Amino acid sequence: MNTRVVVTGMGAITPIGNSVEAFWTAVKSNTVGIAPITHFDTADFKCKLAAEVKDFDPKQYMDPKTARRMETFCQFAVAAAKEALETSGIDMEKEDPFRVGVSVGSGIGSLQALERNEKRLLEKGPGRVEPLLVPLMISNMAAGNVSIQFGLKGKCINVVTACATGTHSIGEAFRSIQHGEADVMVAGGTEASITPIGVAGFTSLTALNTTDDVKKASIPFDQDRNGFVMGEGAGIVVLESLEHAQARGAKILAEVVGYGATCDAYHITSPAEDGSGAAKAMEFAMKDAGITPEQLHHDTVSAENARNPVCLYTMDDVMSEIMLSVKPENLFEQTEPLESEMIPMYILTNQNKVNGAGVLARDGVLDKIGELLGSDFYVLPSSTHEVILVPDNGNMQTKELEDMVKEVNATQVPPEDLLSDKVQYYDRAAKTLGRKQEKGLLERLSENKAQVQEREAKAPKERQKTKQEPSL
Repeated sequence: MNTRVVVTGMGAITPIGNSVEAFWTAVKSNTVGIAPITHFDTADFKCKLAAEVKDFDPKQYMDPKTARRMETFCQFAVAAAKEALETSGIDMEKEDPFRVGVSVGSGIGSLQALERNEKRLLEKGPGRVEPLLVPLMISNMAAGNVSIQFGLKGKCINVVTACATGTHSIGEAFRSIQHGEADVMVAGGTEASITPIGVAGFTSLTALNTTDDVKKASIPFDQDRNGFVMGEGAGIVVLESLEHAQARGAKILAEVVGYGATCDAYHITSPAEDGSGAAKAMEFAMKDAGITPEQLHHDTVSAENARNPVCLYTMDDVMSEIMLSVKPENLFEQTEPLESEMIPMYILTNQNKVNGAGVLARDGVLDKIGELLGSDFYVLPSSTHEVILVPDNGNMQTKELEDMVKEVNATQVPPEDLLSDKVQYYDRAAKTLGRKQEKGLLERLSENKAQVQEREAKAPKERQKTKQEPSL
C-alpha cells in the first residue's frame, strides 16, 4: 500500500460562511457563529443557543425540484461537494465514473423528517406519512445524493460514528484509494440536527451549554465549561491518488499520510479518562504514515517557526510602534546578550501578534531568552496574544508583579483574551518554568534538612567532648 493520497478540493457550508473562502475569512476575524436558535421556538427549552447555518439557499447549488426532494443535511452535503469538485478541477467527462467514489457521513440523518411525519402519523393516521420518509431521513442519503448529483459511480459509503463521523469518512476514503478501490473519493461529513427533539435529547443528557452568552457558550477547556453547542453544516474534501492528480495537472492542497482509529470500549458517551484510546489512534496514524513522534514534533515546530516566527521586543519599541508606527526590532534574532542600563520589560509574541503567548512552549525559546537576558526572568501573562518578560535583578517581588497583572487584567484585557493572574518564573540553571515562591520554599526546606543532618552528625562528638572535660 504505497499509494500516496492528496487533497485537491475543499468545500464548506458553515455557521460563519457558506464557502471555504468565506469560512476562513470569518475564522481569521474571530467571527462567532453561535446565536439564539431560530429554527424553532425555544421558550420551553433550557438551551437557547446553537450554531446555525445562515443565508443558505439550496437553489444556488441545485435545481428547485431536486432541492425539495432532499432534507437539509443532504442539501448541505451537495452544496459543499459542488464547491470541492469545482475547486479540484475534476472533469467527470474525462473520468471513469466507477473509479470516483463517495464517503460522506452523517451522524443522525434527518430528525426534521422524523418529527414532521411523526406529527402526521398522530394527527392524520399512517396513510398520510410521506412516501419518501425513509429515503429522506436515513443518514446514507447524503452520500447517495452527492453521488447522484455529480455522477460518481464508485463505492458509496456512509460512516456513522457520532461526532467522529466526518473524520472517519475521510479516513475510510483515504483507505479506499490506498487499496486501489478508487482513484478519487469525495469525502467528509454533514449534519443538520438543530431540531426540537435533537436539542431536547442532548439537553436531557446534560450535554448542552445553557448559557445565554454566545462568547461563553463553547469553552471546552475552561473551568466554567458546562456543555457543548450544537452546530450544523458540511465539510467536504476531494481525495485523489498522487499519480492521478499529477496526471491531470491538479493543484495539490495537502497530503493525507496516515489514518488511525480506535474504540475506548469504555462508556456510551464519555471517553476513557486516561486518553489511551485517542493516544493509540494517533500512534496508529503515525505508524501508517511511517513517521515518529519526534519527527512529527520537529516538523511541526519547524513549520510554525517558518510560518510565524518568535518575536521579542522591548516595551518601549512596542509603544513606539503603537504611537509612531515605527517597526520594532526583533531581538530574538540576535546572537549577542542584550544590554540595558535599566530593568527593561520585553514583549514575547509571534510575528502576527495574534495568539502569540503560545510561543513560550516552542523548543528552545525560554533557553534562548535566558541567554539574551543573561539572567532568570519573570513571565507575566499579559494576554493570549503575548506575555511580558522581566529580568530578575534580585529586587523583584512576585506579589507586586501579580498585583500589577491583576489590575491590568481587570481593566485592560478583554475577557476572551485573559490568560491568568499568576506570574511564572524561569530558572535558567534548572531549565524550569514555575512559581518562584514554591521554588524558594523547596530550597529552604532542603537547606533546613541539611543543617539538621549536620547537627545530628556532630552531636555525638560534642557529647563525648563534654564528658571528658572536668567540671568546675
